[in-house]
Amino acid sequence: MWILALFFIVSTATLPLSTGADDVLQNKVNLIVSSLPKGPNGKPLKGKDLLKKTIANYTDFDELARLIADQKRRAERRFREQEDVLYNKSKALINKVIAEAKLLNPKPPPAEAPLNFAEINSAAGLDEVLVEGDMLMTLEQAKKYFGMENDSMTNGVRSKRQALRDLSTRWPKGIVYYGFDDAFADTGKEAVRAAIGFWERNTCIRFKYLENPGTIPPGSEGNVIFYEGNGCFSELGKSEWLIQHISLAPWCQSVRVATHEIAHTLGLFHEQSRYDRDTYIYVDTTNIQEDYKGQYGAASATDMNNYGKPYDYRGIMHYWANLWAKDTSKPIMYALNPAYQMSIGYAQIPTYGDSFILNMHYECYDKCANSETSITVNNVIGNGQKEPANLTDPAKCTWHVTAPTGSKIQYMVTYIGTDGNENALCHHECFYGGVSIKGLEQTWIPEGMRFCCPAQFNKLMTTFANQLVVQPWNALRFTDFSVKYRLVPTGRRSCPFDYQFLSVDGTLCYHAVAQPLSYTVAIRLCRNNGGTISMAQDPVDAAILKDKFLQKIQCADPRKTITRYWNEFSNGKCGIFDINTSTSSYEECLTSTSKAGFVCAAPSN
Repeated sequence: MWILALFFIVSTATLPLSTGADDVLQNKVNLIVSSLPKGPNGKPLKGKDLLKKTIANYTDFDELARLIADQKRRAERRFREQEDVLYNKSKALINKVIAEAKLLNPKPPPAEAPLNFAEINSAAGLDEVLVEGDMLMTLEQAKKYFGMENDSMTNGVRSKRQALRDLSTRWPKGIVYYGFDDAFADTGKEAVRAAIGFWERNTCIRFKYLENPGTIPPGSEGNVIFYEGNGCFSELGKSEWLIQHISLAPWCQSVRVATHEIAHTLGLFHEQSRYDRDTYIYVDTTNIQEDYKGQYGAASATDMNNYGKPYDYRGIMHYWANLWAKDTSKPIMYALNPAYQMSIGYAQIPTYGDSFILNMHYECYDKCANSETSITVNNVIGNGQKEPANLTDPAKCTWHVTAPTGSKIQYMVTYIGTDGNENALCHHECFYGGVSIKGLEQTWIPEGMRFCCPAQFNKLMTTFANQLVVQPWNALRFTDFSVKYRLVPTGRRSCPFDYQFLSVDGTLCYHAVAQPLSYTVAIRLCRNNGGTISMAQDPVDAAILKDKFLQKIQCADPRKTITRYWNEFSNGKCGIFDINTSTSSYEECLTSTSKAGFVCAAPSN
């Protein structure tokens, strides 16, 4: 029997005035250009010349600009060579997801939408010296990022050194000393403090405020100064400089942008740069503007540590689907699961996954279980109850549907709109509002999929386990929606989220992680998910674990360079099982070296 849930959620925001989108966009760009300082010739300073004037402690802007320009040319050639290969590899699937994305037909962002960081930085010419649109690197960082250590060009093949692999980029003891430039506006300070508050609530990283951030206090190895520059960008991780900067121009002073730029300073790259991204998205390189093709490269498995975090389309570090597109009516990035196409990019605040990876990187293991997945509503909301919008999130409410053990939930969205208009909220990234639904995946870490367009209606989906979370939101007026669901007995025990397969006797569930980690990190990840490192005493189970681990490796590392996983204890040491030789070796358990993947076991439901 189907159950129909019909509700609406109300926001107290004011309806914006409608204006021509192109005119409004151009006016915003003109405002940015008019605010730039002037050079000796009376023209606005842009790019490297602009940063030379505003960041005094950096002396390599000319060489950095040359390096980035050279890599752009190499990236263009490389993408031309790879376009057919990438497409032909999964032609049928790619054609399918492109066709389904076209059916969505979302409206472009409204004229009132804020500019994204790329548009802001491009207006100031900063893409000349920024990497991936908003990261300022030292010259040495940029050389490593582009695979040019020791100045060898390596044919332009990028061997990006993910900051998360380089522990020297972590802030010592997870403490960041920060302050504001004297000219920084109070509204910007509000956004920064809200962003810092989020990271402090959800990680063990702590920020210590300084009245005079230009002076290094005892105990600090460097300070961060927020200043009202001419763009939205930050330096990457803890750099060699004693004074670092995060630029938040007046049009960047939102919690969304502040949390994103602070995350770069803490050591995060963009989500779509992950080495495994081609498992989740197809990047249509033919639709990328020529000057920006180099911004869409991916890291290698040996250079990047995802700490076992699944790909998150809605993470705060993800690009928009059509960022730097030649034809902005079409995406550059297509979700290989079409149900997630409307979920790509434009997060309002960091997701649980963003907090998760910083907690892993800074060893805040006890924080993972308590991190916010969103700003939640603590009471059940019925028809028409108002929830005021706030600085960090639109109005939203949450319903949890739980089926009995051994059952799953089938569901479909049958309507989303406003005042009976089913197209009212169908904008790119569901800009004004929609419904978020979680439960399809094996893990709670990634955010749920967004629904806001009629083409998404009446599509039957089934949860992975026995839980479904439905969360409508609105940043403008209100969201009407209806969701139908029914409980479906499976007749067998099921696994909790994060666990992919049952043991032979059905009493245990296993979760394989191919990412090499230290034993300390692996066991803490397992325990945070309610499990422990599997010892697989049954020979049949051992064979299953080996096969599943091999499948995981095949997806994450086609060259199969990861072949070992933590498996057992012996004489006070931790065992590493090699799936190629079927033998075990033993290591000190407290080593901090990332040596092996792991298989986590937990009781089934």
